[in-house]
Amino acid sequence: MQDITRLKELDRLKSQFVSNVSHELRTPLTSIKLYAEQLPTASAERSARYLAALQRETARLEAMVEDLLTISRLDLGKTRIQISALPLAPFVQQIVEDRRMLAHSRGLTLHFQQDKHLPPVAGDERFVMQIVTNLLTNAINYTPAGRNIFISVRHDPQEAGFLRLTIEDEGVGIPPEEMPHLFERFFRGSAGRKLQVPGTGLGLAIVKEMVERLNGKIHIESEVGKGTKAIVWLPVWKDEH
Repeated sequence: MQDITRLKELDRLKSQFVSNVSHELRTPLTSIKLYAEQLPTASAERSARYLAALQRETARLEAMVEDLLTISRLDLGKTRIQISALPLAPFVQQIVEDRRMLAHSRGLTLHFQQDKHLPPVAGDERFVMQIVTNLLTNAINYTPAGRNIFISVRHDPQEAGFLRLTIEDEGVGIPPEEMPHLFERFFRGSAGRKLQVPGTGLGLAIVKEMVERLNGKIHIESEVGKGTKAIVWLPVWKDEH
């Protein structure tokens, strides 16, 4: 007798994944097809609107394909991790500075803080870049104008072998019933649909996968109407690396 429970679960997950991909790809493809069919006979005013819609849907499709490729490479082990001593605070601060103009255009203020004398973390620059970018982009997208986003890199007295990266916003927050599903692939919360925030529902799944590949941890806290806090712990670099 052979226990095939795990194989059956993998087959179920594969079927669910294929079904979700098919569903998510169908919407932008259907829109692109409809606009493309209407474009040849449309007036100049409508043509401009249709072209703008085509560009949005194409960008959405492109982002989805990129996220799918990232997830696929991670699942197949084709993304090689290149661990090095990474000065986390300056690295994160540069990403924050790069996003400051975008945040300002949305009426948001970014605040960055760091502890002194921080050791480097054992990280892969590509992974850490995507982790920070995805979390900061979420904070920007879900925070109303006139509010703040706080980013910090600190020691954690309770986790001596880790540095703690925190991205906290004053945004719309996440309902309690949605919290257990945040890291599920293709899950999009009610706020994303209500605010029409573009996305694939894969961003947090990718973040979690990358954090775990770096032997780190991630935790998200949120309260509706008050904001969301994402905390990532990354291991401190040790000489034996």
